[in-house]
Amino acid sequence: MKALVLSAGLGMRMRPITDTVPKPIMEIAGIILLEDLLRHLAAQGVKTAVVNGFWHGKILEDRLAGMNLPLEVLYRAEERLTGTAGAVRDALPLLGERFLVVNGCNLTRQPVAPLLEILERTGADLVMTVAPTGEPSRKNIVETDPKGRITGYRANPPDELSNSNLCDSGMYLCSASMSDVLENAGTADFGPGFFRRAAEKGFSVYAETVGGYHLALETLSDYLVACHDVLSGTVLPYRPNPRVTRGALFEENPPVDVEVTGTFWLRKGSKIGEGCSFENCVLLGDSSVGCGCRLKNSLVLPGSSVPDGTVRDDKYLKIF
Repeated sequence: MKALVLSAGLGMRMRPITDTVPKPIMEIAGIILLEDLLRHLAAQGVKTAVVNGFWHGKILEDRLAGMNLPLEVLYRAEERLTGTAGAVRDALPLLGERFLVVNGCNLTRQPVAPLLEILERTGADLVMTVAPTGEPSRKNIVETDPKGRITGYRANPPDELSNSNLCDSGMYLCSASMSDVLENAGTADFGPGFFRRAAEKGFSVYAETVGGYHLALETLSDYLVACHDVLSGTVLPYRPNPRVTRGALFEENPPVDVEVTGTFWLRKGSKIGEGCSFENCVLLGDSSVGCGCRLKNSLVLPGSSVPDGTVRDDKYLKIF
């Protein structure tokens, strides 16, 4: 099986982390997001992955070339952004009769086998993964009939008006029969308009809750959660970082009187003052935290400074 990994986006909501790198090659607590995704696809039976790139495309291409991966990787440079459906259309000659499309910002352990079973049993043209969400207004929400066939697809409906709690989780198993819809996709994304056109043309599109861990890294809060899940062992990396000890990864030596509980990642170039305590925190490169700070569930962004004596120790995620 072949797969297209969508990696061309600008990563606007993940800035400043993505100012200098494309989102799929962000580090997540010592692992590269895209490398982990490609290893997961290989474990699911994918033999060839096509990775498209646009934002900092040369960096993406060079990093891919340096990865020792258990599958063939073909890099495809985008001259302009064409939307996710447009990117699939342009890559069709490389993908064959049946192929996966996967969002490159997914940290996932979702299996592919249930999608294959549905495609073969129903003759569907496309089967997508869906996952429960408690925040419909942040997601693309999918409605289905009792057999799993998609009857509605809404982008960010108000929580109180949503008829479903299942969100599109960014993995699609496509038959080549979808080429007719894809070839007329223009610069469309996989979204309400695209799936409405597919239904109007008589194509059968199904959704399945396949289980397994899934997190789409769409915001900085998602990034902090992903780091916590990797450090805590909720997600076991395909290439674990041997420097992670009891949920903590230190790339710099902190002062001896710093207290750490839960998960913690101190990136190279970060600085911590004396007498600080941290719980479930990430300090990215070139950031600094002053003396006597108490931080919990906090992400300190590159170049940010936290003043002396800052206390943020409630349960809510915080971005500095």
